[in-house]
Amino acid sequence: MIGSSCNWKCPYCIQQDENSVLNKKPNIDLFCQKIFEYINKHNITIKRIAYWGGEPLLYWKYIEAIEQQLVDKLPIQLPSRIITNGSLVTKDHVRYFNKRNQLINISYHQGQLSEDQWKLCFKIKNLYVTSLVSHQCTNWEPYRKKWYDMWKLYGRCINWFVYPIHATPGVPQEWILTKEDIDKYLSYIKDILPYVEQDPFYKRMIQILFYSFSYHEYNPQYLSYCYNDSILSLDLFGNKYFCHHDCNSSNIVGQIFDDKSTNKDVIFLKQLKSNTNECKMCEAYKYCVGGCFRDTTFDTTCYYTKQMYKLLKYIADNHSNFVEEKYSNLFNK
Repeated sequence: MIGSSCNWKCPYCIQQDENSVLNKKPNIDLFCQKIFEYINKHNITIKRIAYWGGEPLLYWKYIEAIEQQLVDKLPIQLPSRIITNGSLVTKDHVRYFNKRNQLINISYHQGQLSEDQWKLCFKIKNLYVTSLVSHQCTNWEPYRKKWYDMWKLYGRCINWFVYPIHATPGVPQEWILTKEDIDKYLSYIKDILPYVEQDPFYKRMIQILFYSFSYHEYNPQYLSYCYNDSILSLDLFGNKYFCHHDCNSSNIVGQIFDDKSTNKDVIFLKQLKSNTNECKMCEAYKYCVGGCFRDTTFDTTCYYTKQMYKLLKYIADNHSNFVEEKYSNLFNK
């Protein structure tokens, strides 16, 4: 969580920065020194470092420092990931991304990038796009059109992930999915199934749905897929958070540099919906782990997960010809 400032003010943004310490100026060299010592002291294996904002490219000097002082010195398994709106990408950034093989996620939702900006972003080797299904848009068609336009212009078929919007505090009601919206969305997916074999975008999107669901299949001991033993959400002051989407000071669970701990995590985990028998008995539980703890429409999100589970099971059982083998038995475990 590299900083909370952003050059855009998207109405549906789920990042919260009220009373955030992220808005203070960190000592980046001291942070790198302390995190290096902490990792070695606790013998931590790092799979990947991801930079979240705000808009991370506003904090470019911090990213460069972390890459030089940590990434280059530690046995990290995968190149770093940067989640960006893409509007601030420059030629220098592209050269840097490509030299380090960094994974760049363009968060694209409202047609907000110019064609010149897209052209530049498509020079990034390791690139993918994420977008939203919301009350404003309950299908993939705007993204499909953009995908085909990009393919025609730049000769690349990139991965494009589409997720349901999170109904977290601050997201306006006009963006939040209703059960009727969810029914529309799932009906839309069913309607396109006859065309999947002939349409590369549809085929990729179906595979991504299976990937996204299976990706959240965590160890049963985890009661939250945002806060568990495999994820560490940190700011540049060593504060540890329940969620990388909420940098409010009330979301701080501890401080790793001076080994301060609280009982907030114990209380937090006990209060989760995922800690109830009702959740644990659900057939879709291991793929959502109780969902987002900040969700203000839990019943609707639960409905989405259960219905999507049934739809993917239906696709795996009845359209196995365009489901990768590794996903074919995903829902029969």
